[in-house]
Amino acid sequence: MSPYEARRLVQDTLAHPSVKTVLVSLDAFTGNGGAGEALPSFDETRLSVTKDGAPTPRRGLWLFTTRYLSGGALGMNALGVYALVRLKPGQTAADRPDIFGAYSHMTEAVMRRDLAYRRARSMSMGARARSEMNTMLDAACRANAKLILYFPPDHSSIQHQYQQTDMAGLNAFKQEVQDKVQQHNGRCPAQVALFDFLQPSALTNEKMVKGASPNYVDLVHVRPPAGLWLMRQMRLTAN
Repeated sequence: MSPYEARRLVQDTLAHPSVKTVLVSLDAFTGNGGAGEALPSFDETRLSVTKDGAPTPRRGLWLFTTRYLSGGALGMNALGVYALVRLKPGQTAADRPDIFGAYSHMTEAVMRRDLAYRRARSMSMGARARSEMNTMLDAACRANAKLILYFPPDHSSIQHQYQQTDMAGLNAFKQEVQDKVQQHNGRCPAQVALFDFLQPSALTNEKMVKGASPNYVDLVHVRPPAGLWLMRQMRLTAN
């Protein structure tokens, strides 16, 4: 997602009293992007607050329309039902990675394709992304929920490519985020936690087992069990 979308979603989530923890992958703030840049599927009328933090006008009407009357909602609901009915008795989504792609395993072919696809990707923060991060941190200053930021555990193969493409940008990005979080925590009652998984570890350095990755769907997306493990580690340490 774009930096603007990331900031707006955090704004929305922090506005819900029932939310206790918000986790945000910092790769959402890489690059630059245009002011207010968002994908066509991003619908701000569903969010609880406007970009200025005020309650969204007529949100109940927009939610009802989006949930029950829009073509996108109908299509996604139908697709979800179709996927679920294909499960056999006793099966879970994890048993059918052919249907539920989040449970698939990265293969050598997927790794090669992803390295080519992401060959120009770098980890640096442009001016607009920086502005969105500042606004996001401001929104979290007095929030009731705990905001947790993390550098994602991208596989070491793509990390090596980031280093070759723009090592200085990667280091500057990490340092700037660290400085921003430190400044935020020095002035705000609601403290932000920061974790760095974008470095060598047992997870990021993992090898293929029988031609498949135990924990990755592709080079930058982990499978749900690994994601849950990461979440538990962050929540346990942050709290």
